[in-house]
Amino acid sequence: MLEASKILYKIKKIMGLKTSLELAKLLNVKPNTLSSWKKRNSLQFETIIELCVKHNIDLNELFADSVSKKNAISNSQTRVKMIEIGQYLEYFLNPKQVLQNTKSGVFPTTEPLDIAFQVASQSMSPAIPLSCYVLTKKVEVSQVTPQSIYVYSVQDKGLFLCRLQKVSSSNTLLFVSDNPNVINMEIEPCSIKEIFEVRALFYPNLDHLGNLVD
Repeated sequence: MLEASKILYKIKKIMGLKTSLELAKLLNVKPNTLSSWKKRNSLQFETIIELCVKHNIDLNELFADSVSKKNAISNSQTRVKMIEIGQYLEYFLNPKQVLQNTKSGVFPTTEPLDIAFQVASQSMSPAIPLSCYVLTKKVEVSQVTPQSIYVYSVQDKGLFLCRLQKVSSSNTLLFVSDNPNVINMEIEPCSIKEIFEVRALFYPNLDHLGNLVD
């Protein structure tokens, strides 16, 4: 996997920055947060994604060096099941069967991931555009945190991509959209069948996405 320090260096180079302090200000984080990212070799992907969208930085170019030779799956890569837009209904009705039959993508990360969902709506536009893929990790409803972005399956309704704004005193979950034209949702935890935290974003039909494998 491309080290966090190298990704941050590439951002500095692309943006014409000279110091880590300038980079911290650009990312709206404290300088010691950057040091923590480098030490733990991890990144706050949502912050990186928002920066790339705002400044038209190609995410694939940013992470390109982390892709190993074609058709090779190394210890620095993760194989993730890919759910395309056309599979949403089938996945909603029978997720286990769909996951058994769908292909996987090879991504340049060692972070534990479960499913890559192709974005089917503009609920989080422009930060997360239509038809790209969000790489997710399955979590328990009790583990969700405000301001994180989730893909969640709601009984009798379908799959959604939104940001969790808050958990009310009665434990109701309020999900909001970055797109003002999309209606927000207040949901009872018991109605959620599955919920996945968005950890990263990649675009389809590009070599940097990784190799599709059976």
